[in-house]
Amino acid sequence: MDNKRIHINADVGEAANISTSNDAVIMPFLQACNIACGFHAGNEKMAQEAIKIALKYNVKIGAHPSYPDKENFGRIKMDLPYEQLVKIVKTQIHWLTKQAKIQNTILHHVKPHGALYNTASVDTTTAEAIVEAVSSFRDLKLFAAYGSVLSKVGKDSKLEVVDEAFIDRTYHHDLSLVSRSNENAVINKPEQAIKQVVGIAKENTIKPLEGGLVAIKADTYCIHGDNPNAHAILSYLQMHLPQHELSL
Repeated sequence: MDNKRIHINADVGEAANISTSNDAVIMPFLQACNIACGFHAGNEKMAQEAIKIALKYNVKIGAHPSYPDKENFGRIKMDLPYEQLVKIVKTQIHWLTKQAKIQNTILHHVKPHGALYNTASVDTTTAEAIVEAVSSFRDLKLFAAYGSVLSKVGKDSKLEVVDEAFIDRTYHHDLSLVSRSNENAVINKPEQAIKQVVGIAKENTIKPLEGGLVAIKADTYCIHGDNPNAHAILSYLQMHLPQHELSL
């Protein structure tokens, strides 16, 4: 029996410049990437480089819109009017669509970033604003946290939703992500990362910070491109997942 393939995506195009970016070394492991659209990080040069590398490795290209907050890397919730939020998300998708067109390619999906992603996971109004923005573009999939409000709203609106779990982040019992202010928020050790991936893929469960097991499913697994251990984790997964009848 063939190994089940794990679909991996990563947030890319977020480094200050190409020389400090992990994008080139992690892209060969990916099936999809989420490119920063300039509101929390990124610029035209970084987006063009990320698109170029993605095309080289046949990686699907997605927009990674955020709150307009470069100072905090889009990781702090902002209270914005509904219509403004729709406009902000649409603007970022449109911007990356133009960047992709320069290299004769198209977008495949949208995945919100940081605090926008986390807020939309629990807040219906934010989720609806994102879904309205994504729905205004043709044939774009929506990456959303499994069991989240965003996933439900997207599915209810007939968007194609790709449910996501994280390789390098820890969870609470309610499947919310542990705050980055907590020293245990980020998974840096490959051995811990593979336990999380195998648990989700084989048992549809995850071990939250509080202990026990919680049900979860994933169509795609995200690793953060700005995680300095991303390449080491992905290399380890590639080498050791076949022992669990899984593969990248």
